[in-house]
Amino acid sequence: MGVSLFDRIKRPIMLTSDGAAVSEMVAPIVNGLTALKTHADSQGRDGSLTIAAYANLVLHYLPQVKQRFRTEYPNVHIRLLARTHREMIQMTKSGEVDLALSTPQSVPDPALEIVELFTSSTMMLTPPDTNC
Repeated sequence: MGVSLFDRIKRPIMLTSDGAAVSEMVAPIVNGLTALKTHADSQGRDGSLTIAAYANLVLHYLPQVKQRFRTEYPNVHIRLLARTHREMIQMTKSGEVDLALSTPQSVPDPALEIVELFTSSTMMLTPPDTNC
């Protein structure tokens, strides 16, 4: 630019009057870039998430998951809803919930994307003296 921005003779190094003028001119640009980076970093880290699941999951398992998620994404509001399988299907299709945690459907629904998270076994428990 043909101007001296810093006076390097004095210690500590200081801005010259031209340097101070340039600093004032670029400050809005730097601040705008900082705001843009902050905005870009926050994308996907705020908003809301509504999850439907069986009552057992909502009451006993999802609160711990919700707490861990909240640590990572403190600006995301999470709503947990205890619903039946039929209600979860309807709410997912209508967009009332963002996702549902349910058992597999006997006939897959092409309007839904289904991802198997895990398989589980059901056991029967009885007292030791029962003849089952």
